[in-house]
Amino acid sequence: ATQSAVQLEDSLIARQLVDANAAALPTVYENLDAPISAERRLRAGGGKRNPDGTIELHLGAEDGQEIPDTEKGKIDVFYRDTATGPWLPLLDGVTVVAGQIHILDPANNHRALRFYQIRSRP
Repeated sequence: ATQSAVQLEDSLIARQLVDANAAALPTVYENLDAPISAERRLRAGGGKRNPDGTIELHLGAEDGQEIPDTEKGKIDVFYRDTATGPWLPLLDGVTVVAGQIHILDPANNHRALRFYQIRSRP
């Protein structure tokens, strides 16, 4: 099995991953634009669903620059399995590689729906 390439697609409701053959993946990402400084924001750059069902999402600075070390510890990732449920912290699977945030969520395996949210602390 190969990794399916997916892209982020914006809508008025939410931003969701859409795979290469245009079949919508059920994982929805909300509030991916999080400020990392007064001038710079995070922007989701892409993601993929792996054969084992895990989701990978890569976030980077909107201007394409690396996320500075001073900002890396200020970024929190949350998830929920229903559209109205409480946001829970994603404690594992968040790393920073070459100035980009990588989220690997093994608990997402083939779930019907999962929401993600990115927040930054001052």
